[in-house]
Amino acid sequence: VVTGPTILIGGTNSNITAANGLSLTVKATGSSQGAITVQSGGNLVGTNSTLNVEASGANGAVDVQSGGLITGATLVKSDSSDITIEGKVSTTTATAGHDVIVTGSLTSSTTTAANNVTVTGGTLTDVAGVTATNGAVAVTAGGVIQNSTDNTDLIVTGQTVSVDGANSIISKTGIGNLTVEAKGADPTGGYSLTVSNFGQILGNNTGSMQLVTPTTNGSIAISANGTVERSSSGELDLTSTRVLVDGTLKSDAGNIVVGGNSNGGNPTNYTFAAGTTNASGDLSVSGTLYSGSVIVGGTLTNTGSLTANNISGNSFEITNALSVISITAKDYIHVTSPSGVLTANTVNAANILVENSGSIQDTNTVGQNDFILEASGKDKWTLSDPNNPIPYAFTIRTGGQITGGNTGNMSLFADQGTLGIDGAGSKIAGGNTGGTLQVGDVNVTSTLNPTMQINTQLVSVTGGGLIQKTAGTDLTVRGGGVLVDGTNSSININFATGSGNLLIETTNSDAVVGQSAITVSNGGQITLNSSGSMKLGTTDLAGTVNVGGTVERLSTGTLEVDARNVVVNGLLKSDLGDINVKGNSSFTADWTTTPATGTAEAKNNLNVSGALKTGTALADTQNLNVTGLLATSTATSTAGAVQVTGGGKLQDQGGSLAVTGVNLLVDGGNSNIASTGQGQFTVEATGKDGQVTGAGPTAMTIQNSGQITGSNTGDMTVFADQGTVGVTGTGSQITGSNSGALNVGTNGTVTSKQVSVTIGGVIQKTVGGNLTVQSGNILIDGANSLVTVGASATGAFNVVAATTADPNGTTGAVMVSNGGTVAGTASPLTVEAITGSVTVASGSFINAATLVKSDVSNINITGTVSTTTTTAGLDVIVNAGGSLTSGTTTANRNVTVTGGTLTDLAGVTATNGAVKVTAGGVIQNSTDKTDLIVTGQTISVDGTASTISKTGIGNLIVEAQGADPLPNYALSVTNNGAITGSNTGNISIFADQGTVSVAGGTITGANTGTMNVGTDGSVTSKQVSVTTGGVIQKTAGTNLTVQGGNVLVDGAKSLVTAGNGATGAFNVAATGTDSTSATGYA
Repeated sequence: VVTGPTILIGGTNSNITAANGLSLTVKATGSSQGAITVQSGGNLVGTNSTLNVEASGANGAVDVQSGGLITGATLVKSDSSDITIEGKVSTTTATAGHDVIVTGSLTSSTTTAANNVTVTGGTLTDVAGVTATNGAVAVTAGGVIQNSTDNTDLIVTGQTVSVDGANSIISKTGIGNLTVEAKGADPTGGYSLTVSNFGQILGNNTGSMQLVTPTTNGSIAISANGTVERSSSGELDLTSTRVLVDGTLKSDAGNIVVGGNSNGGNPTNYTFAAGTTNASGDLSVSGTLYSGSVIVGGTLTNTGSLTANNISGNSFEITNALSVISITAKDYIHVTSPSGVLTANTVNAANILVENSGSIQDTNTVGQNDFILEASGKDKWTLSDPNNPIPYAFTIRTGGQITGGNTGNMSLFADQGTLGIDGAGSKIAGGNTGGTLQVGDVNVTSTLNPTMQINTQLVSVTGGGLIQKTAGTDLTVRGGGVLVDGTNSSININFATGSGNLLIETTNSDAVVGQSAITVSNGGQITLNSSGSMKLGTTDLAGTVNVGGTVERLSTGTLEVDARNVVVNGLLKSDLGDINVKGNSSFTADWTTTPATGTAEAKNNLNVSGALKTGTALADTQNLNVTGLLATSTATSTAGAVQVTGGGKLQDQGGSLAVTGVNLLVDGGNSNIASTGQGQFTVEATGKDGQVTGAGPTAMTIQNSGQITGSNTGDMTVFADQGTVGVTGTGSQITGSNSGALNVGTNGTVTSKQVSVTIGGVIQKTVGGNLTVQSGNILIDGANSLVTVGASATGAFNVVAATTADPNGTTGAVMVSNGGTVAGTASPLTVEAITGSVTVASGSFINAATLVKSDVSNINITGTVSTTTTTAGLDVIVNAGGSLTSGTTTANRNVTVTGGTLTDLAGVTATNGAVKVTAGGVIQNSTDKTDLIVTGQTISVDGTASTISKTGIGNLIVEAQGADPLPNYALSVTNNGAITGSNTGNISIFADQGTVSVAGGTITGANTGTMNVGTDGSVTSKQVSVTTGGVIQKTAGTNLTVQGGNVLVDGAKSLVTAGNGATGAFNVAATGTDSTSATGYA
């Protein structure tokens, strides 16, 4: 025992030595700071002995100065003060009542200080434990705490632990564990465990490696250029309130596990931008980790809170908060319950799955740059169960959410597969205020994976999933195909004060997509509520937009749909603007024959330049314009016009078709409203002529080769409620090839103001039932203008002016003019003017009619009419150049043939008026086995070539039933007028109550039978008067009888004779008394 108040071993070769197994105690009892001092050259040596070195006095310290040596000690101790080592010490145990300070070399099994253990530029080699019970373990200025002894652990414990400075190290090699634990809370302005300024904690051991701080208020801070690294295989565990990495946290050959407090936060706003966490295996975070970059060779599992700028690895399981700038996974990123929240600017993985209320978000707390999420892999990948693959490359389901709150753009891509949002609460929400939300893309180079092309095969929103833009500008959804299916499944922009554009665009054909290129079905919705544009577009060659749910623009503006086919079984609607259906320039649709049942409705214009199939097509306040193809059951413009122009086609879907507009226009070659279906075909204009500007001059206008064509099974009805049905121009047609009736101008209840067929227009019935053309008045005007039925039409053919008198003095209620034609065939044709007249102008025709009738007015013919029956409420007038061929001709008043020709098969009757043949007019019959019977109250044939004649088999009867209209006569033939019969039959010419006067005219009987003038055998005329060269003659046949109450033959060349060709009796008889005339004789 060497003892004293102070002990000094100083100078070269100054030694206190214990040897040969003896025990040596060196003990200083004094209170000085250098109670035991070993100076340079001094040695305390224990060789195979027990050497205890102790400063036991109050404040007594052990000081081993530079060059001093304590070797082989069992114990080096300062009971209440420091152990300071500038030289070299080896001991089993080093214990200080205050601090252990190593600037030289300390080798110890255990090192314990009541306060601090400080290794400053020195080396502490320990095989068991370094403990600063109430203070800090501080390794600075290149100091080292190390253990390389097999089967021993290195445990470093203090209230705080710090490794600071270049070459400052805590390390363990060999077999055994490494534990570094700070038991105290973060000091003010600092952290419980700190590795900084190139300081290092290194594990190359085969046991565990752990860094530990309290989990409520203690941090592990790996500051700038600090390193915590495990180079050996095995796990690197960190348990703390929070782990802050601004240097390097690395596991070269194993996993990193961060445990402790899952909500540790970053109360000191630690800067971690340059830090790297690199796990060659898995990274499991159940605590709180902040790191600039995170690199994971295996799987990242985050059930705690992870915040980083950049994360890369193989796969990531995120079940708690993870905040990064960018995250990249070679395999997958899985964000799920219980509270998985990934906050990032860029998310890049082969596959991405967000489910069970997990979320990925970008907020302004992370950055104001673009927010990009990209899945570069394919559909149907395996997460854990090979028998239950994940359906989509990028899957958001069962309440998973992706939310953008940044001020830049937000983009989500599936490079090779599907981006799918499935299930109620699952959504993509673009709250990014400064840019667009883009979901999917095609044929563009990836910015995150520059060697890849982005070709999102399908964007799928199902089961109540949602893609929504709630702030900022545009929403673009682009892929090979887009599917929105199921109740509450939706893609929308919903901020009325914004100006964002909504674009849904696909590039693949229906065949490639496996369904319609854009499908909205089973309650799915695409809506816009902003002032921007709205467009759905597919490839014009082979893509369909199929709306089985709702596509709706809620705000003012146009809804555009651009595709080869647009099929609506739900609702396609623009609440406050237009709908434009574009894309199919050929108008050749390739949809199925199944009828669509939905509604396409525009508040303003519904414009179809592509191909649209819908149950109902509706324009509320403006026009329904078709320059493409519209297949529908009902097409309506409530307050505007239905306009089919530029080769457009409006047609049925295999059933009935009803087309209604205030005005209706069919304009241009191949422009057509047509029905070929099973059911009724109705086209109706509800407004007045010209009511809608630009929709033609009439309520319904078919012009420039436009056509309305019915080949339907059922009736066809074309009418205007208040205006005109106008068919004008060569090639312009209304054609009924339907099995039922064709009604033009009326539906049986409502009658149009006018039906006008002009400049070569045509109304025709080619097969099937009745044709009725009925309106207030009817105009068929112009060369090749035609109303007709074909030979295969079987029903009645009626042309009826129902309600209107003649528009003027020269135009009839039924007016056929300037080469117009009404042509009947086998069908019984009736042409009737109920209130006005029937007028057929020069060069115009009514052919093969059964009845031509004016109920209360005239029939005025300057053209050509052929009919079975002609009936006029007033006059039948056949003007010069006119021709009427009729079975019977009846006028309630007069029949006037003035220079024209009336060819009659049975009878010409002026019931209450006169039959007048003047100016070369002709009434004739040359048909065998028919009689020509001309009857009127008076009959006059006046003027050269004016003739009543009969040839062929049959009789000629000319009867004036009224009294003489003095000074004229009941029946007169004057001024070279003639009544001639060359018929095989008899002739009777007589006046029931008046005179038969032949004054410069001729009555000739060249017939085979008898001729009676003045009598029919039972009735005798008042007088027969032949004057001023008039002639009654029989030139052939049998008897001539001239008989009257009295007979007058007066004047040069006035003659009654029977020629040489006549046989039989020749009788002139007066049955009355002598007259009081100048002749005075009977």
